[in-house]
Amino acid sequence: MAAVLGQQVISLASNTIKMAAAALTVHESVSSPSSWWMSPPRPLQQELKTYTLDEVAWHWEPNDCWMVIYDKVYDLTDFLSEHPGGYDVLLEHAGRDATIAFRGVGHSQQGLVVMEKYCIGVLVKEERIYLRDES
Repeated sequence: MAAVLGQQVISLASNTIKMAAAALTVHESVSSPSSWWMSPPRPLQQELKTYTLDEVAWHWEPNDCWMVIYDKVYDLTDFLSEHPGGYDVLLEHAGRDATIAFRGVGHSQQGLVVMEKYCIGVLVKEERIYLRDES
């Protein structure tokens, strides 16, 4: 029994690593509509408030749920009950950068459009990976 369970854990870990590696792979010449998220990031909007990852980490509970996706900070507290995949999926990444998980699931472009109303800011310049500052 323990050996079978161990095998399942190893298999799950292996699949997770493969998904993360695939999500981090950068494709410069992608033109298919299904790969919209691989396109270069748009310039940063200057009016957004900035947060550090440490500040985001304090918001990890169901009644106060923030996360980072593509260097933008989202307050998803009110969205938890509306998320099609269930609130527990979001809570797994609450208070952290959820970009790889977001990409790995294969959200549509509409997913980012819906999320824009929950955007409360961006990461400080030193902690950004995806957004660029045109100033």
